[in-house]
Amino acid sequence: AYRRATHKISEQKRRKILNNRYDDLRTIIPACQDGAHSKQSVLKKAMNYIDQLTKELMVQDHVLRELQHEQERRRILEQEHSQWTSKLQALRKHYGIPES
Repeated sequence: AYRRATHKISEQKRRKILNNRYDDLRTIIPACQDGAHSKQSVLKKAMNYIDQLTKELMVQDHVLRELQHEQERRRILEQEHSQWTSKLQALRKHYGIPES
């Protein structure tokens, strides 16, 4: 009898924790915030939300990589501009052409 009572208490505790986690999910998942949803519905909507966030993250990662490439291209162009400016100044000085 003691063993059954102990098992019952631990099982109730486990279910309470599990139900609290479902409640947590209901508050986190935007599609679950509009009312009561079954556990199956919560899990399905959580999976959809994770898929959506994953896709958004992939898009943001792509945009970040594009911006990093653009930043590198700009840095290279600025270096080239600086080199050409130096060459132009040297040529002007060599031929006695005043700066404009």
